[in-house]
Amino acid sequence: MPIPAEIIVRPIENETEREACFAIRHTVFVGEQNVPVELERDEYDGGGAIHFIALVDGKAEGTGRLRVMGDWAKIQRVAVSPGMRGTGLGAQIMQQIEEYVRRECLASAITLGAQIDAAGFYERLGYVRHGDEFDDAGIVHIEMRKQVG
Repeated sequence: MPIPAEIIVRPIENETEREACFAIRHTVFVGEQNVPVELERDEYDGGGAIHFIALVDGKAEGTGRLRVMGDWAKIQRVAVSPGMRGTGLGAQIMQQIEEYVRRECLASAITLGAQIDAAGFYERLGYVRHGDEFDDAGIVHIEMRKQVG
């Protein structure tokens, strides 16, 4: 797949962008991974989280969510549209969220719950497995951590 001309990953700026992020998440988590629709969104979607949008040539193609909890930041709900997988967009989303955490001095470490099938992706980005595997919405996950500050 050709590399897109322009990729921008940033916090959302309005409700239209929030809804675009939710649509990507719905496609990936509910449509592809069979996460129950009532579990896909939670109390942090209404507030308490920073939502990131990945725009590829102006079109929403990826998303991620950041929550700050003391010295820790937690990345959640990272999703890339099916047509953009394999382009490096997921890594760019992660790198931009990490950079945002560093730049804003939000936390010294990041944690995330990685689906077991995606743990290798996060390991390549410097994350380390921590603890035992656990079930989240019927999918096996592992906690992963990375120091950023």
